[in-house]
Amino acid sequence: MKAVFARFVLKYGPKVEFSGGQAQQVSFQPQIFLHIVCHCDGLPISRQDFTAPLPGASKDEVGALASSFAAMRDNLGAFQIKLIHEIAERRQAEEILRQAEQKYREVFDNVSDSLLLFDVISLGEFRLAGMNPAAEKLCGVSKTKLIGDLFEGFAAAQDHQHSLELFRQCAETGKPVSYEQRCEFGANPRDLNTVLLPVRNEAGSIYRLIMFNNDITERKQAQDEALRLNAELEVRVAQRTALLEQANKELEHANKELEAFSYSVSHDLRTPLRAIDGYSRIMLEDYKEKVDEEGQRFLGLVVKNAERMSQLINDLLSFSRASRLSFQMETIDMGALVRDVFAELNEAVAARNIRLRIGDLPCVYGDKAMIRQVLRNLIGNAIKFTSRRPEAIIEVYGVVEGEKTVYTVKDNGAGFDMSFIDKLFGVFERLHSNEEFEGTGIGLAIVKRIIERHGGCVRAEGKVGEGAAFRFTLPGAPEGADCRPQIR
Repeated sequence: MKAVFARFVLKYGPKVEFSGGQAQQVSFQPQIFLHIVCHCDGLPISRQDFTAPLPGASKDEVGALASSFAAMRDNLGAFQIKLIHEIAERRQAEEILRQAEQKYREVFDNVSDSLLLFDVISLGEFRLAGMNPAAEKLCGVSKTKLIGDLFEGFAAAQDHQHSLELFRQCAETGKPVSYEQRCEFGANPRDLNTVLLPVRNEAGSIYRLIMFNNDITERKQAQDEALRLNAELEVRVAQRTALLEQANKELEHANKELEAFSYSVSHDLRTPLRAIDGYSRIMLEDYKEKVDEEGQRFLGLVVKNAERMSQLINDLLSFSRASRLSFQMETIDMGALVRDVFAELNEAVAARNIRLRIGDLPCVYGDKAMIRQVLRNLIGNAIKFTSRRPEAIIEVYGVVEGEKTVYTVKDNGAGFDMSFIDKLFGVFERLHSNEEFEGTGIGLAIVKRIIERHGGCVRAEGKVGEGAAFRFTLPGAPEGADCRPQIR
């Protein structure tokens, strides 16, 4: 039998070669190529496809060798597939870990609050393991100079022992700890709101503490400033209160003097005024033949001015009462009250052609006597300032606006110049001469005072030669009040 010489070459990919029991590994490829080259009697036999048995395989040495390599091929294929899967899974896990670490680093480096990481060496010993740029800026020191220092060498808190005790508490209980502290960073003291969070490892032990520091220096300064301003405000309020009490006392004294003046006007001044008026009338009636025409004219002027003075005194007393009399609040039927006031005033000018138009007039809540005075003054003015019209038209109506009602008294009379609106409601202020229209200049001031005491306001609109409109607001009637018009 001829000798058989065989050389076997196993290639694992194009760059891994096993020959004679030695191997040089360069890289791995996803396919396996197995080459068996047999030299038998100098004739090479090459086989590259091992998915099927070798043709002509026998039970001799070559057949046994082929069977061995077939088994080796199957084992290497399964191992290679498993290895590829493990490498892929590992690379995927490494990529996920890298992305997570990148996100963590981005958050850690860019968060505005200062973050510091402390490794727990023991319950009483903590070592700085990391800090973000915000913490470096707050401390004014590079992290390379601080990382690795123990808490005792790093802490800038004024109450160092208290902070260390809170560290121990967080590490021992495993619960977050929040507190405020004032830290000295060189010549830059800062107030911080600090939160300690424990971090556990896979075994459940606390191995690290995360410190969040929120700089609240500006907020504390603002709070201190607010406290200072509040203290100043309390002092000012106390001073103003004292001044107000003093002013109230002076006002009470002035009111008493005003009451005394009103009494004097109503009694002492009216007595001589009635005497002047009475004696002047006696002269005109009983001694008319003994007084010439010029004297009679003078006496007539005395009587007329005495009457005007008496009316002025009455108006002043009304103005005084409007300021100090207490109100008797009740629900008022404005429609009925307008008709009563107009009928009363119209008796003196019954010969005139005056048309009264009454629109919707909701009920009002106020002092009936005072509201009557308001309507008497406004409707009286409307009658007076339409005296030169062949047909006087007076309109009275009201409109509900929220919780209040706006009432309007409008006429087509002489009107007024709006440039003098600021003087319209002043005491003794008149926009027309006494020769044009008689009056004392107090009526609208009384209206304003009464309406304001009811919590309302009064305004006016007008145009010379085209009439005027006066509007005032009053609180509406209480819910459930009987506002049905009175039948007369």
